[in-house]
Amino acid sequence: MTSEMIGTNSIPVSIVYRVKDGYLKTETYTVTYKVRKAPSE
Repeated sequence: MTSEMIGTNSIPVSIVYRVKDGYLKTETYTVTYKVRKAPSE
């Protein structure tokens, strides 16, 4: 994934996995990251 937007960005992330009793469990998070302009630009 690439980002062209300078600044703080967020993307949703979902993880699905099987627990010991055989059921699927889903956990959802929001990942926040920063994009800065490179010093050479």
